[in-house]
Amino acid sequence: LYNYITMSVQSKFFSLLREYSIRLVVVFFVNLLSVFFAILSFFMIEPFINLLFKGTLESSNLLGSFFIDSISHYISISQVTASLWIIVLCIVLFFLLKNFFLFLSALLISPLKSDIIRRYRSQIYTKILLLPIGYFTDLRRGDIVSRAVNDTQELEFTVLKSIQQFLTEPLSVLIYLLILFALSTKLTLFVLILLPISAFVISFFSRKLRRKSVEQKQRLGDIFSHVEETIAGLRAVKGFNSQAHVEEQFAKYNDKFSSVQKYIYRRVDLASPLSEVLGIAVVMTILVYGGMQVLAGNSVLSPAMFIVYIAIFTQIINPAKNIATAFSNFKRGVAALDRIYE
Repeated sequence: LYNYITMSVQSKFFSLLREYSIRLVVVFFVNLLSVFFAILSFFMIEPFINLLFKGTLESSNLLGSFFIDSISHYISISQVTASLWIIVLCIVLFFLLKNFFLFLSALLISPLKSDIIRRYRSQIYTKILLLPIGYFTDLRRGDIVSRAVNDTQELEFTVLKSIQQFLTEPLSVLIYLLILFALSTKLTLFVLILLPISAFVISFFSRKLRRKSVEQKQRLGDIFSHVEETIAGLRAVKGFNSQAHVEEQFAKYNDKFSSVQKYIYRRVDLASPLSEVLGIAVVMTILVYGGMQVLAGNSVLSPAMFIVYIAIFTQIINPAKNIATAFSNFKRGVAALDRIYE
């Protein structure tokens, strides 16, 4: 029953997102442009290395050679120094364009997040006005305030942030993987053996996060309710000299909330460094395995292209880490979404 209700809540949320489908599609293509310019910048590394160590641009990859030939029609690159400067400026320009489109993506999706939160808060407030008086005697007012204010804010920082990352990061990982397959199928298959192992380790540590997030929201609602009841009945508390009693009750609620929150913080904070350590371990493994193949002459990659391969692979680490974090945040956020729809 719990899983069915959860799926129903998520379907309602995604049906709301469909109203913003055009903007989301635009964000998707803007992110595609960002990845495209990032790839261009990495393919310029090989001609730079060839020029630096061989003094020639021959045997460079097709993409790098195409841009260098195109530039040579307008600017003389006959000298090595001039060629180096041109390649460096191209790399800087491509990275600038990559980050410009990333910024544009964030600029497009920010109003969407704010608008969704505004709509949820308005709907909650309208529902509060429509509910019968008897409802508020059964459910404490502090918990309702917690859902209207804190849970909606949690939704912005978790679910909507995760949606933004799901629009960008999986696309980046997929395109980079396709490029890696095009460069070396054998080495990339070896990479794909390592990545699921890393993903399994990360998912193992993020289990139970959602149910703990539900408990966290309930504990926070208890605190809100107790504070609200104390303020409403403060005259009676002082009249019966019950300050110590209500303070003791508040300490119990506060300790329970703090205990759950510490557990969640440990799990969430562990996701990012754990992903980074696993990513570096994978990179080092690829360096050893791929480097041995290049040195033995068993690889289709030249030494310069092997460096390009590693540079492109490192770009998978951050998106993969962000996807792991997004899944953890999404699990936390769905708990808040459950409470809002309830």
